[in-house]
Amino acid sequence: MGFGFDGSMLIPRTPSVSTPDAAMDCFNCVKAAMMLGGLALDASTHGMMGFGELKTTGYFRYTRALGSEAQISQALQEGGAGGYLNISLLSPRRITQKEVEDAYAEGHKVFSHLTKLNAAYLSLAYSSLRRSETRNALVFGWVACEQVIQQIWDEFLIGDQDVYGTEKRRKGLKQTRNVAPKLELLALAKLISEDTYETLAVARKARNDFAHKGGIVIFDSALKCVSGLIQLIQEFADLKGVSTGTSHLLEVFNASEKKDVKHSAKEANKAENVDWENVKYWREMYKIPGDELWEGDDSLLDGHQLMDASEETAKKAD
Repeated sequence: MGFGFDGSMLIPRTPSVSTPDAAMDCFNCVKAAMMLGGLALDASTHGMMGFGELKTTGYFRYTRALGSEAQISQALQEGGAGGYLNISLLSPRRITQKEVEDAYAEGHKVFSHLTKLNAAYLSLAYSSLRRSETRNALVFGWVACEQVIQQIWDEFLIGDQDVYGTEKRRKGLKQTRNVAPKLELLALAKLISEDTYETLAVARKARNDFAHKGGIVIFDSALKCVSGLIQLIQEFADLKGVSTGTSHLLEVFNASEKKDVKHSAKEANKAENVDWENVKYWREMYKIPGDELWEGDDSLLDGHQLMDASEETAKKAD
């Protein structure tokens, strides 16, 4: 796998990585390893992916973008993006080659032991939470939690004769399918901390409520799930005697970004709340009919009619 200076991840097409789905899983597995090494990264999605050509000089070019985000990357790469999109290039996030190599090496040590976890679910859950996609964060996160719980259960509880020495007792425990008693026994055996147990209990209830009732998933529930997953991985690594950078991942949400994410999920920034004196780059917004400074025809589009929701509700009440 290669890395471009623009942050692109490149995989030559091989028999084992010959489809977009296979490539996405490969990208997310590598990203998950780097996340456990301390780099907060967004998961790869189909909208980010594209086909291209890699030159012997080390340069690469998109030939076909599969989604909108890849199309934007292609436009930025070839100088075809407009001024608004180019603003993102003025203050880019910078990650050095050493940071990438160190993070992957540290995270890969954990994944070499954590064989039951689908690494892509970790990166998908974490990045979904960063984007306030709470349902995806809860669903992906809880599946990953159950995978880690199962590995701790099999390896350190059922598999440890010092904890459950009799074969008869272990045979009965092997038949346990529900995750709730597994969490109880792992906490009693001190294989997971009380804090992790409490966090996962809240996440499990939120996941069950969503599975049976549907509806919304509040940010705090999704945060508990992803936090519980990260804590589980940290405690598994401690049991294995290997280090991780997972504490940094939790710090992202324990700092101001947590407040920013929660705020952005509720409403867009209003003009009166923006500190315009500190805005570095701006351009005039394109005017449409209905704007205060629109100077063209004010006629409505054919068949277009705006209704007052409050008046409509009042009519139904009558």
